[in-house]
Amino acid sequence: MFRLILCVISISVISAICDASKILFIASTPSHSHQVVFQPIWKELSLRGHQVTVITPSPLKDPQLTNLTEIDVNFTYGLLEQKYKTSETMNELKDEPLKFGKFFAQLLSWINEDELSDPQVQRLIQDPDAEFDLVIVEFLLPTMIAFGHRFNCPVIAITSLDATILGQDIMGNPTHPVLNPEYSLKFNRNPTYLQKVYSVLYSVLRRIVSIFFLRAEDQIVEKYFGPGYPPISELTDNVAMFFMNVNPAFHNVRPTVPAVIHIGGNMNIKPPQKLPEDIQQFLDDAKDGAIYFSMGTNVRTKYIPQYFIETMLEAFSHLPYRILWKMDEIMPEYQSNNIRMETWVSQQDVLRHPNVKAFITQGGLQSIEEAINLKEDCNRLRKLSI
Repeated sequence: MFRLILCVISISVISAICDASKILFIASTPSHSHQVVFQPIWKELSLRGHQVTVITPSPLKDPQLTNLTEIDVNFTYGLLEQKYKTSETMNELKDEPLKFGKFFAQLLSWINEDELSDPQVQRLIQDPDAEFDLVIVEFLLPTMIAFGHRFNCPVIAITSLDATILGQDIMGNPTHPVLNPEYSLKFNRNPTYLQKVYSVLYSVLRRIVSIFFLRAEDQIVEKYFGPGYPPISELTDNVAMFFMNVNPAFHNVRPTVPAVIHIGGNMNIKPPQKLPEDIQQFLDDAKDGAIYFSMGTNVRTKYIPQYFIETMLEAFSHLPYRILWKMDEIMPEYQSNNIRMETWVSQQDVLRHPNVKAFITQGGLQSIEEAINLKEDCNRLRKLSI
C-alpha cells in the first residue's frame, strides 16, 4: 500500500498543482500479470478526484468509479493466440534470448497497431477537444509515447516488471552488462565468464536492433497519429519520470537517476476476499495441508510435455496433501480425491488459506511477490518459465 500511495502522490505532483487533473493512462499489453499492476493505480487516481481515461484490454467496469473512462481493447487477448500464436512461439524460443526478444518486440508492435487502429482509440486521437494534463504509458515499446506529443503534456513511463535496456537508456540509468544484465537473460548473481561475454554482446546487439526497430515504429506513429511528429528517439526525451515495478532487493546494486522510482513489491496485493464455496471446502478438508500449483497465465497446457504432467501427477499421488492445480484447461482424467484442477482461482486468497503449505510456480514476478508478501513457501519450476 505504501508504494501505491507513493506512486499516486508522484503522479499528482507531476500532473499539476491543482485539485484534479485529466490523466490518460495507456496500459496496452494484453496480459493479466501486467494489468493487475496498473489497475490499482488508475483506480486510486480516479478515487482521488482525477479525471482518468484508460486504454486497456482489462477494464475494471466499476460503475462506482464515476471519474473513470475506460476504452476497452479486450479483443487483443484473442489475437495473441488466434492470430499471432504467441504461446507456441514463446515456448519454442524461451531458451534463445535474442530470438525471443525479437519476436516479443514484434508482437508488441503488432498489438500497438491493433489498438491504435481501434475506432475508439482513433476517435480519441482525432478529437480536437480532447485535453490531458498527463499521459502515463506502459513502456515495453515506446510507440505510445506519441500520445504525450499529441496532447502536449508530460509523460510518465511505467512497467509491470523491470525496464528493458531501451527503457533504462532513455532515463540515463547505467546499464553495465556484467553487473546488471538484461533481465530476460535470466543469469544468476554470479554469471560465468561466457555469460558475461554473452551479456555484453547481447546489450550491444539490442541497441543496434532498436535503432532499426524504432524507425518502423515511427511509421506506425505517422500512420495513426498523422504526419509531423518527431521521431520516437526524440519523443522519449520528454519522459519526465519512469515507474519500474521492481524491488531493488531482487537485483544486484544498480545506480538510478532521481526520475526513476521503483514501485515493486506489493502493487498487486489486494484485500482478502472469500473463495468460492467449493474451493474453500476443498482446502478446509485438507487436514494434512494443501499445495497450490500454478504455471501462470502465459504457460499453456498444450505446450507442456505430457511426461512432465504425468510425472507431477505421479508425485502428487504419493503425497498426503491436497493439490489445487491452476491450469488453462481441465483434464478430468487426471483429477482425483486429492487433486483438483481449476482454470482460474484468486491466487492471493488461496495463498492466504491456513491449510496451504507450499506454492509451486513457474516463477512469474507477480507470483513471487505475492508469495513473499503472504509469507508462503514457494518452489520455482524454471524450465516452464517464459
